[in-house]
Amino acid sequence: MFSVLAIDKTTGDEPFQNAFKVNNYVTLVLDSLFHFHEIGDYEMSRRLFQRSLTFKNQLSSVNDSFAFNYAVGNYQYKNSLVDEGFENLFNAVLISRKNLLKSEEAAAEISLGNAHYFMKDISAAIEHYKLAANNSEAKNGTRAAAYHNTGALLFETLDKTDNQRYKDSLEPIISQYLRSAVSLSLRDSNRSRLAATYSVLVPWYGYLKQYDSAYFYANESMVNATISGYPNRVQFAKVNLARVLIWDGQAAKSLPILDSAIVFFDSIKNIEQVIHANRVKVWAYDSLRDYKNAARIAELTYNMIRETFPLRLEKSVGKYKAMYQYNLVELENQTLELDRSKQKMKFNRLIIFTLALVLAMLTGYWFYRNKLKTKKMELQTLELGFKTRLIQTNMEIEEKERKRIARELHDGVGQQISSIKLGLENLDTDQKKTEGSIFELKQMVTDVLHSVRGISHQMMPLALQRFGLVKALEGLVDFMNENGEITFSFENFNSKEIKLSESEEIHLYRMVQELVTNVTKHSKASEAAIQLFIQGNKIHLYVSDNGKGIKYDNDNVGMGLFNLETRAKAINASFNLSSNTGETIAKIIM
Repeated sequence: MFSVLAIDKTTGDEPFQNAFKVNNYVTLVLDSLFHFHEIGDYEMSRRLFQRSLTFKNQLSSVNDSFAFNYAVGNYQYKNSLVDEGFENLFNAVLISRKNLLKSEEAAAEISLGNAHYFMKDISAAIEHYKLAANNSEAKNGTRAAAYHNTGALLFETLDKTDNQRYKDSLEPIISQYLRSAVSLSLRDSNRSRLAATYSVLVPWYGYLKQYDSAYFYANESMVNATISGYPNRVQFAKVNLARVLIWDGQAAKSLPILDSAIVFFDSIKNIEQVIHANRVKVWAYDSLRDYKNAARIAELTYNMIRETFPLRLEKSVGKYKAMYQYNLVELENQTLELDRSKQKMKFNRLIIFTLALVLAMLTGYWFYRNKLKTKKMELQTLELGFKTRLIQTNMEIEEKERKRIARELHDGVGQQISSIKLGLENLDTDQKKTEGSIFELKQMVTDVLHSVRGISHQMMPLALQRFGLVKALEGLVDFMNENGEITFSFENFNSKEIKLSESEEIHLYRMVQELVTNVTKHSKASEAAIQLFIQGNKIHLYVSDNGKGIKYDNDNVGMGLFNLETRAKAINASFNLSSNTGETIAKIIM
């Protein structure tokens, strides 16, 4: 394991790059690879690169996979492994897009732009930089780099053209890109990024012939690069300072600055920057009209380019770019299909939600209606109970009043009439002319006495009070047979005495009395029967006749039948009446 780890002393234990998270040994090594190559420690970065290659088949997460392709790809294209570098950087973009890692995608796009610039494909580089700059979810440092690189390449394009109209249209665009880069870098206090952006501002203001600003930003760039620990960026700022000196007519002062930068870049084996510094040096000798040294440095630079960047690599880059475009189309198709699935899922969820809402509303309405119905039934039950209790109370009062009247008729008026009749029978007279009148008077008194006893019996038979229901029913039958045209019979099928409360006996007797009265008044029957028996634990009391029958239904209930049903409810009994021509039977079951 390496004991030297990439820890940025200016920001604490934070990763040097802002593209991936450092959360395990693999990503720590990859972050260190990125760092040591950036600061120019190529021996350490070479060792870290070799260790990184061993992780290829050990990547356990999306972050590990992205970090590997990103860090290794950056190292490879800068160290003549352009084929592998492009392949890994294209993979880094695809991994980030597939997993919707927008910030990581922006960082990978910048690296791809750098790789294309390395191959001198300026238009492709700018395309990738713009994708990163327009990524609203990218980190400020990443977007600052994208703006800075885009401005730098546009400036390089501007510097190579003689079309003044094109230059005039491009200058404000470049200024805007560079101002955006500075603004985002200042927002994050990113000195390393400020050093890089200020370094580009140096030749930009030199091109605009604002030399004081150019020298100011040269100094600022070197200060920020030194503080952030990037000596290679200090030297890069010096090369740009040399360009300004040439524009400002001080080409001779630029040569020692360029020589020191070339020595530094050569010591860290950064051939690309050596070539860049040599090109500026050719320009300096050319400005001093020292064409011999200009030609010598130009030939040296050309040979370095041929040795370092073989032309065959451009074909390989095209191959990986084509593979990238194909995979990108596939990814876009998968994303489109995923979006369709999500829309379909949203639609299905909306339907389910709507159905659930409708069902909930219907259920709520059903419960509401059911509650109303229950409340209505409860009110009806309360009302019926109140009416039943009221009728029962009235019946009890009526029975008490009947008892009182019957007692008075029997004990008072009845006794008095009996005494009159007895006196008339014991009257001794010889007046024959009064015999007829006395006989008629006795007959009238007898009729009155009979009527009073009948009324008393109807109101409250003495047998019911003294001997119970069976004797009362026998007395009722005897009374009806003596005073009516219909022959009544009573059958008691019970050998044991029936034990009932006074209230139950009165209600049962009154019900039979009401039925007997109805038979006498309406049936036109010749025979009628009363039957009393016990079946199980229920008392059955039937009244039947052989008359013409009656119509009986719930919509046609007379007062008499209503009283029968009310009395039945008062003693928890059931009442049923069935009638056909030739037979009517009423059943009381308690």
